[in-house]
Amino acid sequence: MNWVSEIFKNVTVSKTLTGACCITGLALLITPTIFPNILESLPKAWATVVLGVTVFSGCLQVFWGLSYSKIAILALLSDKAQKARSKNLSKLELSLINQLGEVVDEWWDIRNINYSSAPFTKLEILEACRVLEGKGLLKINSFHETKVRLSSNGRIKALELQKESAVSN
Repeated sequence: MNWVSEIFKNVTVSKTLTGACCITGLALLITPTIFPNILESLPKAWATVVLGVTVFSGCLQVFWGLSYSKIAILALLSDKAQKARSKNLSKLELSLINQLGEVVDEWWDIRNINYSSAPFTKLEILEACRVLEGKGLLKINSFHETKVRLSSNGRIKALELQKESAVSN
């Protein structure tokens, strides 16, 4: 009986094998009714097993599809929400994105800012970085929170700002 549990384990893990089991089961159950001269119907004992495997593998396919759909829909909604939030940026956030657009290919350490002459504090910059990360425009280094860089959406926003600045000059 150990081989039965191994089969179920492999079927539940392999999406390809599960899909093949479902299609094969459907073919074995439906094809004899469509083409009775070519294929004979399955014996009742085999038909029950094939039906069980087909329903089981079909349910797994549906569950995996629903799970994938849920993830895809949530990702799409999250992306739309980030884009909507990234349209409303403060002056500090805009200047930070503009500055990071100058050093786009490397991590930038916000400790290098001369805070004694700046009109903002280090805490305000850290908060702006956290907000920009939430808007999907910035990445904060997971090992050192003072190192930041633009995300791919942040690069697009920095490019837009640079183009707007070039047009206005």
